[in-house]
Amino acid sequence: VTQVFKEVKLGSPQGAPRRVAVGASLRDGDSIKTGVTGRSELTFADQTIARLGAKTNVSFSNGTRTVDLGEGAMLFQIPKGAGRLKIETAAIAVVSTGATAIIERHGQFYVKVLVLEGTVRCYLTNRLGESLLLQPGQILIAKPDVTALPEPADFDIAREMKTCLLVGEFQLLLS
Repeated sequence: VTQVFKEVKLGSPQGAPRRVAVGASLRDGDSIKTGVTGRSELTFADQTIARLGAKTNVSFSNGTRTVDLGEGAMLFQIPKGAGRLKIETAAIAVVSTGATAIIERHGQFYVKVLVLEGTVRCYLTNRLGESLLLQPGQILIAKPDVTALPEPADFDIAREMKTCLLVGEFQLLLS
């Protein structure tokens, strides 16, 4: 854990949730939950960054290389040459080995994936063979229980970079 803003709690299979502090390490099975005004940044050994927005709940598995986004928003930046990161949320999973993107899930309303740089593969967790490769400036918006991936749309990367709290309220990203 490299940054903590306001209320952020760490849960583990061994005990009750507790406030997390900068320098805490995550293990397989751990979870992090941010409060209404809480945010946090995690930096992995390979310099992959995950920034968690307010009211976000994530859990980690496979040696922390698989993230289950139960609710909220997460920006991730995976340096080129770093390991693969997989993010699962509802019926959609996102995989990348070198990208900067934002993924959001808000209850049963929608899942949104925005790619800022690099490429991200989105696929359905319950349907083999269906996937979509998103490029920089593309956004995918779908219902959490989607059964077919919709076509991506375009968005303004510069505007997103200026208005997104996961960019503006943290230290500068590496790229």
